[in-house]
Amino acid sequence: MSNRNAALKAAAKRQEVPMGVYAIRNQVTGEVFLGSSRNLTAILNRHRFGLIHGGHPHAALRAAWHRDGAENFTFEILDRLPARNVPNPDYPGELATMLALWVAELGSRVAGTLT
Repeated sequence: MSNRNAALKAAAKRQEVPMGVYAIRNQVTGEVFLGSSRNLTAILNRHRFGLIHGGHPHAALRAAWHRDGAENFTFEILDRLPARNVPNPDYPGELATMLALWVAELGSRVAGTLT
C-alpha cells in the first residue's frame, strides 16, 4: 500500500460518522417520516435506494412515494448527536430520546417512524 493510500485510510478512520435524527418529508401532504441512526449518511442512502427501487419496507412511505412522486420528497437531518469521549456511551438511548422529542415536536404531522 502506498503512503498516500495509508494516509487516506487513516483519515477515513478518524472521520466522525454523523449520528442523529432524520426526516423524510412529503411536500404534497405535509407528512413526515422520522427515524434515528448511528450513521445518518448510510441510513438516508438506504431509504432513498429502497424507495427508488420499490423495495422499501415501510408500506405507507412506499405508497406515498409512488402516489406523490420522488420529486415531492426531501431527506433531511433534523438533529445531530455529538460523539462522546466517555467509556460506553449510551448512543441508542440518547437517539431514542432525541427521536421521541422530535415526534412530540412535530405531532400530528408524523406519519410514522423508520428504522
